[in-house]
Amino acid sequence: MKKMIDIKIKEELKRIETQEDITILFACESGSRGWGFSSTDSDYDVRFIYIKPINWYLSIDKKKESIEFPITDNLDVNGWDIRKALTLVYNSNAAVFEWLQSPIIYKSFQNFRINLFKLSSEFFSPKKSMRHYLGLTKKSLSSREGDKIKIKKYFYILRPLLAAMWIAKYNRIPPMEFHTLLKQIENRKELLGKIEKLLEIKKTSLEGDHISLVPEVEDFIKKEFERCENIADNMSDCKKSADKLNLFFREVLKRCDKKL
Repeated sequence: MKKMIDIKIKEELKRIETQEDITILFACESGSRGWGFSSTDSDYDVRFIYIKPINWYLSIDKKKESIEFPITDNLDVNGWDIRKALTLVYNSNAAVFEWLQSPIIYKSFQNFRINLFKLSSEFFSPKKSMRHYLGLTKKSLSSREGDKIKIKKYFYILRPLLAAMWIAKYNRIPPMEFHTLLKQIENRKELLGKIEKLLEIKKTSLEGDHISLVPEVEDFIKKEFERCENIADNMSDCKKSADKLNLFFREVLKRCDKKL
């Protein structure tokens, strides 16, 4: 089944390249499958970064910098133009940092992913990223329904909270995969056991299934959210020159234009 899905996704990416006159530089799985806690009916969230022929960029016209398609057969595919992706790197966008770390890669042009992720670390803003992940956590906290919550939403609280904890501890881009983030609490055996049990339930459940709130997990969420908010309030931020990203863009454009 997995092999069939991989083939289908790669065929779809080739079709998009031809239809849109682009080169896909990088394509990966994002969302729950990339994070490592998909349900039995989770969509395949395929995200890609692409580049157009050089003349497309040499124009005063305002151009659309993304490609989106409706979800069909559990396949959700969309992508960003390289210029948009690099602008997001410059602004320390967490989504693009996660894409570049995805464990499921469908396409990678030369060393594009490796080189861009190395460059991304120079533009990482701990304060901005902390605020992003805490914002995601807070948004999902409101999804409780009395003493029940969708199993999916529990992980939409835990994953960004653990990412915020990672930034607070290490001051660098947090990993995408949930299991890696969980290593931060491996010395808290009881709590870790509760979360790992939730993870097993999630993998065999449907997206809309509900479970009872877990007191130990709820206590952890409350305390760590408050702690990370206090840390974020005292973080500083600064902007860097975009020169390296501009150079990276021009080099990739030169390499790809002959191909296109």
